[in-house]
Amino acid sequence: QCLTNFEYTNEVAKEMSQAEAAVFMKFANTLEDPAIEYFAPNIFGGRLLEALRFSIKHIYQKSTKIDDSSSPFNQLINALIHFGDMGMVKGSFTFPEAKEYFEKIAPLYNKGITCPDSRERINIAKECMEQTRPLWEEMVKNQDEFQKLLDELMKALQSFGPHLMGDKEKSMKPTGAPNKAQERRERIAKRLKDSANTEDAADDASNSDESSDSSDNKSADSSEANSSPDSAEDKPNSKASADGGGSIPDESLECNADDYTATSEDANKLAEDEYVLDDGMLDEIEKSLKNEEARVEREHETESKTDELPDFSISSSAFRSARCLNRRIDCKSSGIISLYNAEVAKYNREIKTLKKALDQIFKSDMEENNRATSGSYNIMRGSIGTTARIFDKRRDPANLKDAAVVLAVDLSGSMSGAKEAQARKTCIILAEALSELKIPYYIMGFKADTESVDALHEHYVDWNGKKKDRASLINMRAGGNNFDGYSIRYAAELLKNKNASNKILFVISDGQPACHKYYGYNSGVADTINAIKDARKCCTTFGIALGRGCGPTILQKMYGKDFIYCEDEKLLANTLGKKLGKLLKTGAR
Repeated sequence: QCLTNFEYTNEVAKEMSQAEAAVFMKFANTLEDPAIEYFAPNIFGGRLLEALRFSIKHIYQKSTKIDDSSSPFNQLINALIHFGDMGMVKGSFTFPEAKEYFEKIAPLYNKGITCPDSRERINIAKECMEQTRPLWEEMVKNQDEFQKLLDELMKALQSFGPHLMGDKEKSMKPTGAPNKAQERRERIAKRLKDSANTEDAADDASNSDESSDSSDNKSADSSEANSSPDSAEDKPNSKASADGGGSIPDESLECNADDYTATSEDANKLAEDEYVLDDGMLDEIEKSLKNEEARVEREHETESKTDELPDFSISSSAFRSARCLNRRIDCKSSGIISLYNAEVAKYNREIKTLKKALDQIFKSDMEENNRATSGSYNIMRGSIGTTARIFDKRRDPANLKDAAVVLAVDLSGSMSGAKEAQARKTCIILAEALSELKIPYYIMGFKADTESVDALHEHYVDWNGKKKDRASLINMRAGGNNFDGYSIRYAAELLKNKNASNKILFVISDGQPACHKYYGYNSGVADTINAIKDARKCCTTFGIALGRGCGPTILQKMYGKDFIYCEDEKLLANTLGKKLGKLLKTGAR
């Protein structure tokens, strides 16, 4: 983001046909990679820079040689990637046309790598594309895959955001340790450029007057006779010339006749010699990792001591007292975070859909006129005479985004299996969407009659909505009974103390309340009805039923009209999003 002008890249690509843009993006990407690596010392140094260079070496060693390329165009692109990574092409050209175009554009490509002007680099990538047009033009005419590639690339470009540095970083120069790969590229580029100039001069000479051939040949013969047979100038493919024109600098390695290609073994040996990870550096890395682990452990211990969970005194006519345990579900492992990221990626479409739907509601929350039976007379509706609502009343913005949401999830044993997975999915989608919209939310699970307590509350995400807390949703597990009345009152207390215009409580469950504190069906339902009635004094309370745990009659008895009976768990996240949007709009009126 510091070095690449994604906006300008996208702009240039849009001016091309779909197939051309796909080819252009190949050149742009292969050019930007070594340019970023070249200017990396301007951004960071030390161990990070060494790590980058070691990574480049490792990738270069693992890459396949260009001999395995399936087409001239792919061989050219692979050669440019090798050239950008280490300055040497790994393997030999099997397509003469690929070799021809590589030698033609390598000097220009090298210029692009060292160019500090981000827009100019993109222009150079475009010029490389144009100069190689005969190589790829026929190939892409009938290939639908290029459209798919373009769509993916454009989508990736748009996700990177704005270019952070100016377009004309003319003063930028690489710093830090000398870049041996760039030194090789410079020598190779110079040799290829000189070779091209020599060929042009030879073409000009062939058009000279025939009458001068004899004397020129005699002069040339004389010059050749007087020159040293070991002269580097007379032997462009000699070792001395190769070293000055781009060959591998290590005398123990042999280069091919091209002076810019190397066997797979030699190329790997070159990379190994340049970036050696010695024992001292390995010890430093191990020490650094241990220090980081210790720091994280200390940070976690501090959080456990200071981050107390809220505790409320809760009672009702159904129970005078109850033992409650509030437990924070922590995410201590980096592996859990990786699993969570994978789940987020899986539900990316639903997250974006929910965010977009809510975003549109917030954007529409502006001053508007509503039709009414009093207010300012609307002459158009008054003249039609088909409605009594012939007046306009101005509605001020309701500040819908000033909201707080609590999601209380029944994690009793009957929620095991598919319902538990769906509840987890719903929580992840809601958490990610609300986090992006910066709407405060709280996610807790509730159980009963386990671990020697009447009610167990598992706190996953608090009002801060930190990523490590969201990752703890992966650990959501069902078991025990459900003490709905107690837990709904507790969730309502969380919202009561929250300063927000719109307070919404969602309760996800699969059936009727059942725990030791309730002596039968009627006791549990009656207490839950009272708990919901009390909660609605401070917040909108909405029930969501999963599967066939209990029929809609019982739910309607507890929640009235404010519940969703969702037999198809796959639709729950979408339904919840729609209902949340509707509650925000109606609740704010």
